[in-house]
Amino acid sequence: MTRDEIDFLVESQVDFKKWRGKRVELNAMRSDQFVRWLEGKLDEHGVTKVIPEKTTLEDAWRRAQVLAKVNAAVVKIKTEPNTKPMPADLSKRLRKMLDDEPALSWDQALVRIAGRRP
Repeated sequence: MTRDEIDFLVESQVDFKKWRGKRVELNAMRSDQFVRWLEGKLDEHGVTKVIPEKTTLEDAWRRAQVLAKVNAAVVKIKTEPNTKPMPADLSKRLRKMLDDEPALSWDQALVRIAGRRP
């Protein structure tokens, strides 16, 4: 810390161990300033990304493979034409499901209805 920084932060000494000064908030910085400052501190202290030990890495690898398959399936499904027309009584079905299961949101109920066979 430079003398100018100390002079900015410290206004006076209250007693042997207490100082009165200006409080500096990290959120006073703009986001880009904060990120640069934080990255600089991490670099300064030699912080690097962690690679977990073998068992954690194996579990993560299995999850990553599942997620990759799910993401690929989502992309494929999104490009397929929508073949199921909206039911004429959709509002009625939604109301019944919400009456039966009031904890559901309307969009959760809609997903359940969409997943059912006609």
